[in-house]
Amino acid sequence: MLEQWCEPGAGAPTHTHFEVEEAIVVVEGAAEFWVDDSTELVEAGASIVLPAHSRHGFRNAGDSELHTLAVFASAHPRVEYDDDPGNVLEIAVKHEGHR
Repeated sequence: MLEQWCEPGAGAPTHTHFEVEEAIVVVEGAAEFWVDDSTELVEAGASIVLPAHSRHGFRNAGDSELHTLAVFASAHPRVEYDDDPGNVLEIAVKHEGHR
């Protein structure tokens, strides 16, 4: 799991987690998600499932801080950002409650 806070307009650029599915819950605020060729507004209390192999991202679509919780189908998901092709990273999740 990965907990995130984003200021208005900030978020995650387009990327993929290859074979790993991701589910994101919007805890507070509203986020515009894009998945392949579609977009969806997800507000507090709702969630979205991002399929394996999809290219997706999001941005805070509101005027206040966005708080999300992402759950991956892997303990060590890999990620590749569209703006840095070929550079595959492993997401490291801190367990100390850092913000």
